Amino acid sequence: MYRKVILTFIVGICALASIYTLYTTTDNYVEAAKATHNLGGQLIDLQITDVNTISLTFQFDNTSSLDIVLQKIAFNLYANGKFLGNYDRRERTLLTPGKAEITVTAQVHPLYFESLQKEQEISEAILWYATGGAVIELPFEEMTVTMLIQEYWVTE
Repeated sequence: MYRKVILTFIVGICALASIYTLYTTTDNYVEAAKATHNLGGQLIDLQITDVNTISLTFQFDNTSSLDIVLQKIAFNLYANGKFLGNYDRRERTLLTPGKAEITVTAQVHPLYFESLQKEQEISEAILWYATGGAVIELPFEEMTVTMLIQEYWVTE
């Protein structure tokens, strides 16, 4: 009888440990899903700021309660379908819960900038297209996720 009580006690402790582990793992999974689901990387502003400099502002919306790290943004930029280069921002940025705006400055190579100037002369509006990704780091076990970015912008 004494043996059955001890065995039942050990099985009960193991069951509680399993339930606790399941609960914390599920909670972390839910927060990670919230962090990556609607994070975005939406292009909210694009400006030609200098002779060959384009400034792109992306908005990220962290809907989770986790602080996540944006490791880098990398993208190809096109204007009216013409390639303007591959750009990235490798500065690690903490994204706390809520909205954050990240600005990427693109120095356009003179060869591509000539093409852009010709497009500006012949077109009333320019359709910009940025395609690439943002790498974010979640706060458990250095887990990284790459989020697809495909954004359009029109300037007149």
